[in-house]
Amino acid sequence: MTQDSSDFFILFKEVPWMIVFICEAALILTENVMTILIFWGMRKRLKRTSYLLINLAVADFFVGIGLSMFIGTDIARTLKRNIPDSLEITLIIIDLSATLSSVTSLALISLERMFAILWPFRHRLLKTRYFYVSIGVVWLISVSNGVSTLSSRTGYNIFTAGSFIIAVTVISAAYSAIWMQSKLRSRVPSSREKSSNMRQNKRLANTLFVVTALSLMTCLPYGITIALNDDFLENLYSFRVQFTLVVMYANSFLNPIVYCFRMPAFKASLKKIFCHCTCPGSRNRFAIEKSYQSSGNAASLKSIKTTIEIL
Repeated sequence: MTQDSSDFFILFKEVPWMIVFICEAALILTENVMTILIFWGMRKRLKRTSYLLINLAVADFFVGIGLSMFIGTDIARTLKRNIPDSLEITLIIIDLSATLSSVTSLALISLERMFAILWPFRHRLLKTRYFYVSIGVVWLISVSNGVSTLSSRTGYNIFTAGSFIIAVTVISAAYSAIWMQSKLRSRVPSSREKSSNMRQNKRLANTLFVVTALSLMTCLPYGITIALNDDFLENLYSFRVQFTLVVMYANSFLNPIVYCFRMPAFKASLKKIFCHCTCPGSRNRFAIEKSYQSSGNAASLKSIKTTIEIL
């Protein structure tokens, strides 16, 4: 294990930063587990797009796992415990791969939305396996990138910064094309069914644009910092770098918050999850109410029958 990677492995040295990272890890893991469950339930409504959103939530979930492992091993180091080199290497690969996969997944989502709005009929004819292959390519690129950064600190800067630059370029080009096409089609009258599908695709694209914009705002400072500073690892414990890391990790728990405000179906599904978790007796009450309604209906039918017989 090189000295650079060992330095990168230690995430913080002060208790306040540790508390902030622990809170972020808890939010990332909890929110993205719920997001995966909700989008899996909404997969028939969102169709293939739900697989891309689930993949983004999985990437953010692994960011939370990497951050949790960072915290655990840093605490172990504080207690003078030995950490195996293999664990350090695995941790760095998970953290870097998950972070890059999250940004790359946003680029894939932007391309999918562009294809759905610019060529809607071709988009409908796409087979599901193309989505699976695209997701596999995202993870292959991210893991390869994470492994390659272990070779040297220079490689770390070049590959990571390059991935961010390419992802930002793709995202910017895709949403620019969506915006231009939406302006053009707004001037052309269309049938009710076409306009309804276009509104649905545009509304989803706008929501995902907000998600992407927030992600870029939180990740770009990190990407710029490691691209412009060769002494990133040496200044790891400075306020500037620590704040940049906190903002970057915040990206992984902001998405579900956006979904709640922008997607009513997501918010309704989240309420159902909370109701089932906080009210274990809700099912029993529902069963009692249903039984009561059934008995009431039966009594009404019996009363009608008796009335008919009297008449």
